[in-house]
Amino acid sequence: MRAERKPSSPGLPARRARPSLPLSTMDPGFPPALHDAFARVDEVRIRPRGSSRRGVPIWVVVADGAVHIRSYKGRTAQWFASATAAGTAEIEVDGQFLAVRLTAATSPAAIAAVSAAFLAKYRASPYAAAMVLPDVLDTTLRVTPAA
Repeated sequence: MRAERKPSSPGLPARRARPSLPLSTMDPGFPPALHDAFARVDEVRIRPRGSSRRGVPIWVVVADGAVHIRSYKGRTAQWFASATAAGTAEIEVDGQFLAVRLTAATSPAAIAAVSAAFLAKYRASPYAAAMVLPDVLDTTLRVTPAA
């Protein structure tokens, strides 16, 4: 039996902890513990690289062994415009900000896998459906460590 976890933000119900992915399915860029953190947390914070701002909370999923984010506001979200213009950002997970590279996911199969991951991970949230609307699918970004 798995332990219940408290939600990290209002409106998100407690969910059961998810098992870690086998090492062979993980994105090779992130260490296993960090990769597991992305799969486990409800939210991360994103901000421009070098910023001292707190960052904007967003949802994150692991799909097909890779870390992904998406803007529920579509391309008009300020964080999305800033991050895609730079191609990099800082994402906070487990209390530490990490420099990351952001690459648009363009494969229909990858976008579908990310959508399925959002629906699975956030299924209890009334906002999950907004993350898979056609207008936001092209904001799917793969997250990898910045060089």
